Amino acid sequence: MPHPAPTPLVVAIRVYPDLKDAENEFNKRSRNWRRPDAMFVFDTETRTDEAQSLTFGSYRFVIAGQTLTEDLFYGANVPGKDRETLQTYVLSKTDTPLSLLTRSQLAEKLFRDAYKGRCLLVAFNFPFDISRVACNYANARRFAGGFSFDLWWFGESRNRFRPSICIKQIGSKRALKGFTSRATPDEEDLIPEGSTTGKAEKHYIFRGHFLDLRTLAFALTDRGYTLDQACEDFGVEHRKQIVKRQGVVTKKFITNRAEPIIRCPYCKVANEFRPMAERIEGWFRCENCGHNAMPLDAEFKCASSKCTASQSHRFPDWL
Repeated sequence: MPHPAPTPLVVAIRVYPDLKDAENEFNKRSRNWRRPDAMFVFDTETRTDEAQSLTFGSYRFVIAGQTLTEDLFYGANVPGKDRETLQTYVLSKTDTPLSLLTRSQLAEKLFRDAYKGRCLLVAFNFPFDISRVACNYANARRFAGGFSFDLWWFGESRNRFRPSICIKQIGSKRALKGFTSRATPDEEDLIPEGSTTGKAEKHYIFRGHFLDLRTLAFALTDRGYTLDQACEDFGVEHRKQIVKRQGVVTKKFITNRAEPIIRCPYCKVANEFRPMAERIEGWFRCENCGHNAMPLDAEFKCASSKCTASQSHRFPDWL
């Protein structure tokens, strides 16, 4: 039986080529976050009443691990006597020059470094500290259910030419944080993070770089921390000393934020040298063995290896 002659059939194939646009790939900004080399680290102290209003605080501006600037600042409603105490302390620090700033002056430095300079803004329990520095608050629109904190005034209302900072708690130890948009941003403010072209984008909003050390400590250990507990567990040398009256601006309370804990070189508690109690200005005594010392006075400072070791809070194995 003869075979039928083949009939030609036109076949069409639909193809979806995956063409790479070199220009678009080049313009695509990186999504990988990189920690800035510069950090703006701040902390606040407050009254102990219901309002917990700002008394004073301190900040450091750090680049590549080196402190470039360190200053104190105070709240708008701090009495004149407390400002005099702060100013006296600032003038006494000739070895590490300090300045005493108003809350508004601190806010301008924060705008310059954390927003314009895009450095890392760092605090322990960030939502609380930033709320003490803020001059106004409102319900957040970006983070529904959160708060929007204003740090800058313009006349009697918020300054639309400065960003607000939005905070929304998403747990007892975590919070969303971000800058809002502002009116008439500069061209460099519109350049996206990770841009390969350096070109401004009309609708870009810089949201900021924020680090809450309380959240970081929880992420690393799955434990909730106070600042003092975190300093102890992470081996921070300069830890807060215990003061009898919190919220009162005194020289003792100010130096509590910066000076090392003085420890007895002969006694220990658990695996640490025992802290010594300050009896009078600059004079310390161990309540356990009675050892006396004036370690902050160069003429009385002991240079032995044992006394030097005691100022690192961990008790070494060789003692």
